[in-house]
Amino acid sequence: MKTVKEKFKKIFGESAFVSIVKIKRKLFKLTYLEREKIRMFCKALQESRTEKYRSSIKKTIKEIRNNKGNDYVIFHNPMFLGVTSATKELFDYLVPAGDIYRKKDINLIVNTILENDIKKVYFSAFCYNWKKIVIKLKKANPDIICKTYWHGSHSQILDTFGWNRNMEIIDLHRKGYIDEMATCKESIIKFYDANNFKSIFLSNNVNFDGSDYISKEKNKNIKLGVYSANTDWRKNMMCQIGAAKLIKNAVVDMVPLNPEAKKLADLIGIKMEGLKKPVPREEILARMAKNDINLYGTFSECAPMVPLESLEVGVPCISGNNHHFFQNTPLEKYLILNNETDIEELKEKIELCIKEKETILKLYQEWKIQNDKFTKDQVKKFIGGDTNE
Repeated sequence: MKTVKEKFKKIFGESAFVSIVKIKRKLFKLTYLEREKIRMFCKALQESRTEKYRSSIKKTIKEIRNNKGNDYVIFHNPMFLGVTSATKELFDYLVPAGDIYRKKDINLIVNTILENDIKKVYFSAFCYNWKKIVIKLKKANPDIICKTYWHGSHSQILDTFGWNRNMEIIDLHRKGYIDEMATCKESIIKFYDANNFKSIFLSNNVNFDGSDYISKEKNKNIKLGVYSANTDWRKNMMCQIGAAKLIKNAVVDMVPLNPEAKKLADLIGIKMEGLKKPVPREEILARMAKNDINLYGTFSECAPMVPLESLEVGVPCISGNNHHFFQNTPLEKYLILNNETDIEELKEKIELCIKEKETILKLYQEWKIQNDKFTKDQVKKFIGGDTNE
């Protein structure tokens, strides 16, 4: 490092080196949210030049045009796997879109919406520069209804990208650009109400036929599934692997296969299978169905899809006490952890679920009837377009 500094001074001079040091110090004084904005700016410069990005814009425009004459469109990012699955279960007329980096692409998307006479535009999650789409749409036609469907919680502030988008949604709503904010985190609704936000609770649901996936194969050992779209701190994989060690002859199937998790499993003597990269939802469902129990005891959730998907394919799924599913029902004692870090509790829940599997699946079918009705009713209210109720 010292050699690099000396070479820099020799080439550019002492004053240039001092200026670089000052800039570095200023950058480190920025908040982590401000540093995230700088990171996104740099990413935009790089990604906007790629064929992959240009191709994604073409797909977005094509789908907007395909939805001409429909009551609404709802934007979603295909790279957000859980969000995409949840959106498909609740809505029709989906438009795939990721981060938007170029001004001309923002204008193209806005103009295509206007040209195709689409009156309601919804956003499931929120991506980089979607706020500019909202602002331009509202300025071009104030009668267009714009709504958001947020899939995060206030505990996820360490996800700086997502947190910045959350702040954008609230700011846009305050300024009148967003007509209504939906969330799948039930506990946030009271917070929104206290701040006089126009909001609605949309619970996630599954509507596919689980019988297409149900497996009749008997496992030689207890097979436990751990499936996450990403491997950040919220997923709590290590505690779940620790619990697997307490189950005799347990085998863990993990997708995507996390190197650190695999290292721990090898160290403490747990057999672990899996795939290194995420796979399509249908493949995950097929893997889930072959397990005895699936584990999703994560630290922060809103309305997680994995527990519902697992139960739908005939396998109990244990999750944390940070979402509203199964609260105040008989399923709660079987499937909900009081403490996501308590490995002994998770082990006991696994054993209970294996013993009471048929009872759990029957209770789930009863619970699902009510959840189906509730989600359909709430979606109808959301897409109704009347923001004055």
